[in-house]
Amino acid sequence: MLHSCTCGHGAQDEHDDGSSLGALGQLRQHTERAVVRSVCVIGRLDDRCQPCKDGSCAVVQALRGARHRSRNSRDSGRRHPWQHSDVDPVRLRNAVRVDLDTVVGVWVEAFVHDPYFRWIAPTEDGYVAFARHWMTFIAELAFERGHTYIDLAGQVATAWIPPDLSLVTVDNFDRARAIVAEHAGEVRAGHALTTIIAARAHDMNEPHWTLQYIGVRAASHGRGLGAMAVAPLIERCNADGVPCGLVSTNPRNIAFYERLGFVAVAEVPTPDGVAVLRPMHRPCIGR
Repeated sequence: MLHSCTCGHGAQDEHDDGSSLGALGQLRQHTERAVVRSVCVIGRLDDRCQPCKDGSCAVVQALRGARHRSRNSRDSGRRHPWQHSDVDPVRLRNAVRVDLDTVVGVWVEAFVHDPYFRWIAPTEDGYVAFARHWMTFIAELAFERGHTYIDLAGQVATAWIPPDLSLVTVDNFDRARAIVAEHAGEVRAGHALTTIIAARAHDMNEPHWTLQYIGVRAASHGRGLGAMAVAPLIERCNADGVPCGLVSTNPRNIAFYERLGFVAVAEVPTPDGVAVLRPMHRPCIGR
């Protein structure tokens, strides 16, 4: 919630075959260069990027590993729906206020099966109402204080918070609790915010970027959009010598983040143990 709640949701995009980054096998050999080009859209790197060029870039390594697994699965006769499809690189742009509904829509759809969000709002109607309210709240804060990106097709949306800014203030925290209480009651709101505070206790002490949210629409799952969408800011962290962090709300996504260099540093359950938040840190990989 007031955390980097990544992919409880959209990173399932990378898990459609049940294995971490399995869906990235769809990305054929040209995709490694496509990832570098997607990074260039945001303007930090180019095709001369040394980490990508020499193979030390964690994103490219993940893609290479996925390609190897894809080749092995084809050799063994296993068919995947993406094996005969070409995928264009993600073309990201800065999201602006007019994109608010699109960004919120992507995140609401992406988090629909997230254990933590469904712990707060178990019913379908309840989830949609709560998620739209909550995601609008987060998106508005991210527009003000973070870096929010959306792809040109409106299929993936990400929000990052830079090292020198905090997403929440005391006033915003009160508003956050009020939103949860409106949809889930005061008791559940108290438990939800207590869990967030406990997870945030594991934040890095040093300055770091925070991946607040990443989401991919269901229709675009299995295309590797999640990895390509986070590549630009991961590489920016590497370039600037700054680590990054997130909090995963969905256990299905842990392996995905581990492949990108993140390490889980704690498990923070809700008071009843139904859902678990996992703070994850990623050190910068210098040039």
